[in-house]
Amino acid sequence: MSKVSLSILCNVPKSIHCKKCRSDRNWRESTAQHYDVPGDVVDFECPHNKPWLVPPAPTPAPAKRKPHAMIQVAHAVASATKTKVLRRHRVTADQYNARLAVCQNCPDGHARFKADRRGKQTLHTCGSMIQSLRDRNLATCGCVLSVKALDKREDCPCGHWPPVTE
Repeated sequence: MSKVSLSILCNVPKSIHCKKCRSDRNWRESTAQHYDVPGDVVDFECPHNKPWLVPPAPTPAPAKRKPHAMIQVAHAVASATKTKVLRRHRVTADQYNARLAVCQNCPDGHARFKADRRGKQTLHTCGSMIQSLRDRNLATCGCVLSVKALDKREDCPCGHWPPVTE
């Protein structure tokens, strides 16, 4: 079923719908379902050039997709080699401990734990490693945190780590 032109609503004498349209996003969403609105967007431009009474909600930024799994793995290997083997781009011990403390109590609950040789549960990865490699839309990275937290060029994928100061 085709939509009716929005001009039918907007041509009402003295444009009685303008106040409702410029202030109520729910009304605009309903209108956009039934009428052909400019640009097919909910926060459409007013045909009468009326200003917004309540500014429209900002459009959320599109989710950043992670690179392909092979690129992720290559990046992880390069980072681990630089920090563990070549001992370059390392954070200080205090910065490392601060990063791991954030992960240990991850606000988003992404931290995964693994039993060590003595059976003690220790911090392991940021989310499931395999699932993070399969699903490029996940917020988690699947990295081994004891390695990733060493590299000063790395960041928490959710932005929880404190900034690194030189």
